[in-house]
Amino acid sequence: MPSTLYPSAGLLSRFTRLVLVALALCACSTRPEVTSLVGETAITAEDIAYRQAVMAVRSGQEFPPHLALLQIIQESLMAEIGQAYDIVVSKDMLAAEAARVQADSRDPKTLARIQAIFGDDEAAYHRLVLQPILINQLLHARFSLGHDIQAKPLARAQALLTAARAAPASLPALAKEFGGEYRQLEIVEGRIRHGDDPGEAIAPELAQPDVEWPDYDREFIEQIVAKGQIGELHPKVVEDRYSFMLVRLLSREGDHALLESVVIAKLDFVSWFQAQSQRVPLTINDRALREAILAEVDLPYITDRLSTGE
Repeated sequence: MPSTLYPSAGLLSRFTRLVLVALALCACSTRPEVTSLVGETAITAEDIAYRQAVMAVRSGQEFPPHLALLQIIQESLMAEIGQAYDIVVSKDMLAAEAARVQADSRDPKTLARIQAIFGDDEAAYHRLVLQPILINQLLHARFSLGHDIQAKPLARAQALLTAARAAPASLPALAKEFGGEYRQLEIVEGRIRHGDDPGEAIAPELAQPDVEWPDYDREFIEQIVAKGQIGELHPKVVEDRYSFMLVRLLSREGDHALLESVVIAKLDFVSWFQAQSQRVPLTINDRALREAILAEVDLPYITDRLSTGE
């Protein structure tokens, strides 16, 4: 996932209070200054000031405007890419997320300070704080579960399955041939045990009740444990959040089973995101902000497209 700065909670600094005063003055303007355009998303000086204040509350540190802008650019790229994959965050979704955050916050004092930054500007709070959370979750889910996006690794897994049907005992050799990873796995009490495999848990920043991340097919596990024949290859490709997998039953005792498998990794989100970002037009109109980013930031998918010229 692209790196975004969401520092830990901290106290309001003198800088933050000054930003709030500046925001109050900006509110008098009916035409906020547009500093950047990411696709069709306009980023204003007011947006940057809001984000600086939020970052200061979360971290207890002051952040320069170009780093606040960089964070918003990354989120805006995610939103623009999401639109291409039919990801739209509705007002109802934002309202539900606001209620969830309010109810589940582990640090209500910091949350209250963040909300105080926006005052009555609920739309800005939703746009700059809540919407990026939802888009991040939904785009990760769309990327992981979309067989259109994951077409190449899925095709490799299906070709591997065809080859394995002809020679089920040759999974170790087929893993090398098809660029997969050979593993032996255990089923214990109805769950596959991976040890240190990252597929054991959803990353905290992606956890959301409305996103149904795939766990291994219950029918597949029940079939292996209750009905599978020793040496039998499971007839389907099995999917989880991170991979496609072929499995073969090696042994079984009670509700414990030992499997051998070949895992075909799904595409990497960061690489995919950066490639998709290249298709989104990006301009920074404020020369000082643009030059500060170019001087301090090494993110080629963003910085290679910026120019120091007017």
